[in-house]
Amino acid sequence: DSLLGQSPVVLYFHANWCPVCIQLDSDISGAIADFPAGSTILKLDFDEEIELRQEYGVTVQSTLITVNAAGEVVEKLSAPSTSDLIAAIEKTL
Repeated sequence: DSLLGQSPVVLYFHANWCPVCIQLDSDISGAIADFPAGSTILKLDFDEEIELRQEYGVTVQSTLITVNAAGEVVEKLSAPSTSDLIAAIEKTL
């Protein structure tokens, strides 16, 4: 809630045991300079954030949700490529 009014925000449901998440972390880190200025990616523990998973309908780790400044879901992605994630973030602007 403290980030509402700031855009873009990405909720990243991650699990340390997930090989897809580990690769996605590497991809995001390697392309960080390509993300829109001010992008915020909140890495959430898939196994612990049960209420948020239910709120956003997340059923699988490596799910990323872009949220606009009003707190509305813009896009929900599962294990996206870096370019797809960047495109989804740009839709929140």
